[in-house]
Amino acid sequence: MRISVLTMLVFSQLVLLGCSAGISRSVYVQRSDRIYSPCDAVIINNLKIDQNEIEILGKAKVFDTGFSVKCDEEFVLSILRKEACALGADVINITEEKYPDSWSTCYRAKAEFIRLRKSQSLTSLKSDPQYDPWKVSLRSGETHGRNQRAMEEIMRSISISLGVVVGGLLTIH
Repeated sequence: MRISVLTMLVFSQLVLLGCSAGISRSVYVQRSDRIYSPCDAVIINNLKIDQNEIEILGKAKVFDTGFSVKCDEEFVLSILRKEACALGADVINITEEKYPDSWSTCYRAKAEFIRLRKSQSLTSLKSDPQYDPWKVSLRSGETHGRNQRAMEEIMRSISISLGVVVGGLLTIH
């Protein structure tokens, strides 16, 4: 009985504290000595450009860890922007994205960090309209609201379960 109470307490702490989205990197390694400074990297979904015109500096996948709470679209895109800026990328090329659904409350994405070989190409590139900060913020707010309601329901269920367990323990003694 003690183990089940301990398990529920640990689980409730994980739910309450939450975790950020996970990130896996390929082609590059995040270095702690890199200094992040804001940059003007644009965000584009499936960039179509001559491969001879670009250099892929790295790739990243941002995913749900199973206990992720801080993983809305705004947060994930900010992670990708910081990574891009640290690498000196001009473009964050979103190669795959999944919005929150019945399987995950997180926005998940795969991206390439690209540097353009010709600087004049950069002046004509703009972020795709779907990545406008205002639109992203609105979508993230909706996701946060849904997640908050789900979290409240989980916590209510945990509280009821703990009450039953504690009540059962008190009647035994």
